[in-house]
Amino acid sequence: MPLSVVDSYTNCGTIQRLDTHGADVYSSSMNDMASRDVTVLPNLLHLCDLVNTALDRQLAPLGLSFMKLSALREIALADGKLHLSVLAERLVCVKSNVTQLVDRLEKEGLLWRERDPQDRRAVLAILTEQGRERFQAGMGVYMAAEANMLDGLPLGQRHQLRMLLDAIRV
Repeated sequence: MPLSVVDSYTNCGTIQRLDTHGADVYSSSMNDMASRDVTVLPNLLHLCDLVNTALDRQLAPLGLSFMKLSALREIALADGKLHLSVLAERLVCVKSNVTQLVDRLEKEGLLWRERDPQDRRAVLAILTEQGRERFQAGMGVYMAAEANMLDGLPLGQRHQLRMLLDAIRV
């Protein structure tokens, strides 16, 4: 039986109340922080790690990772071609990392690069037929993984979770 996010995070170590009389006391603000409920953000971050790891593991047989699938998705949604700078923005990634990601995808034959005819300084990532096929297969794995992860939640709670996640501001 898989661990819940809270159980899994607890096993990794949560913030515990510090002893106000012992040598382990760092500051009163640390004690105040430890006494409040501060488990949401650590659990959310840990959940992101767990989901990314699970998705990467399930996508690996297709030669994909979650980042590769995300890049292919963004390009597919842009009618098969997208400026690398726009891809970096949409993936919330620095341009140098996107360049490396696109290098790998190009090497695998999933896309190619081309100068933008309207702006010779800009580079487009263009999806190949193989890239489109791998994207479709990856999305099938992605959708099955999502359904499996949310299987324990009734539909109403799934909608509530979506609304709560949408309400988080960063």
